[in-house]
Amino acid sequence: MGIDYTVLMTFTCDKPLINTIVEKEGLQLNESKEDVGLSGMYTPDWWKPELLPKMVCYKKGSSEAGYFKYLWYNPVTRQAFMRCSVYKIYYT
Repeated sequence: MGIDYTVLMTFTCDKPLINTIVEKEGLQLNESKEDVGLSGMYTPDWWKPELLPKMVCYKKGSSEAGYFKYLWYNPVTRQAFMRCSVYKIYYT
């Protein structure tokens, strides 16, 4: 049995909070602009995917792991977007 879910959030904060999130979540700087984890994503009106390529991106997870965590941050506007997705959970 599999369950898929995605959590999207946006918030405004200072760089020290971004550093704390990156450290606590084990995120790594992601310089790839063509990331498979962003494909086929439902986006509500308040989510602004056109801004993401211009932002600093941190990531954890992979297709093989079955989950992704992304954090995008613009230090000028102090705007952050976060996406956490799990797309394969198996119960035995």
